[in-house]
Amino acid sequence: MQSIFCLNNRNPDASMISVPMSNGNIARRVAQYQWLSDDAKKAMFAQKLIRCKVTLQLSSLRKLKSQRPEKLTQFNRAISALQNLRLESLTKPSDSNTSINELMGFEGIAAKHYFSAFSEVFAPGLSFTRRNKRPPRDPLNSILSLTYTMTYFEAIRACHGADHFWNEKSGACLLTKADRKVFYEQLSLVMPLWRKHLRSICVVLAKKLIE
Repeated sequence: MQSIFCLNNRNPDASMISVPMSNGNIARRVAQYQWLSDDAKKAMFAQKLIRCKVTLQLSSLRKLKSQRPEKLTQFNRAISALQNLRLESLTKPSDSNTSINELMGFEGIAAKHYFSAFSEVFAPGLSFTRRNKRPPRDPLNSILSLTYTMTYFEAIRACHGADHFWNEKSGACLLTKADRKVFYEQLSLVMPLWRKHLRSICVVLAKKLIE
């Protein structure tokens, strides 16, 4: 299957990926449109995604805590806050009255707690104190932004089957040429596992759409 990439160098947000429809996906397409027109279903799905994200954040912090016992107080504080958020705000059933903005607020609160502890892992000289972007203002945020961008594309590819492709302006991620070389070498080691995981998630979601 061939895909068309329309890149806008002046405005990357205006770039487009055109993926032709494949045979046998009509039922999934119809189900997707039905979900998009149902506010309650969208809120339910968004809530599940955020709850899953918070669960993964908790898992990450627990692993880091075991590796950095001298930061026990900071990690315990963040873990407790995330557990309370998941229990009090992300377990109650969502409905059409649950707005996407409200759920995005929960996601933002979770990110604030997560990065408050995550930042404790790195040397002060890296100036990483919180998540920032557009543009990222320190090396760690540059790596995070670049990794999120690459992973987002892989998620789109898993959904649509597009060929592997990305476009990066020189220096746009605030990493040197040598740094980017190391980044992509390390990314290539973990990406096969991420791709496999993303594909498995897409299969499950597709089946749920047409059940």
